[in-house]
Amino acid sequence: EDAVIAATEVALSDDADMWRYSPRHLVEKAVEHNDSPSPRVAVRCERADGGVRITVADDGPGIPDAERAVIEAGTETKLEHASSLGLWGAHWAVQTVGGSLSFEDSDLGGTSVVVTLPDTTTSSQET
Repeated sequence: EDAVIAATEVALSDDADMWRYSPRHLVEKAVEHNDSPSPRVAVRCERADGGVRITVADDGPGIPDAERAVIEAGTETKLEHASSLGLWGAHWAVQTVGGSLSFEDSDLGGTSVVVTLPDTTTSSQET
């Protein structure tokens, strides 16, 4: 089922398909890569400095450090690369709308992927 995320007084990029892709994809992958009979995933949305912070937390096995490092570095090599396009796609979608993607340990026991999206009204008022 689709979830609705509401944040008052925040304007996000007009490319809604792009900024919606990342959280939706991260939730799907958190469930898919969790070997628990009842995977737990929590999505939190909060106002952040200059935008919105969306956290997708799970109780899965976690994202391997090597995968995290490649996404955080933003480049791949023959020796250091992601094992799939999933995280790259989410990372690319967030960057396309001016946001960022990072990783934290989840309070559920797995990984939290944090998507930060800029408030475009703040950005357009500053220029």
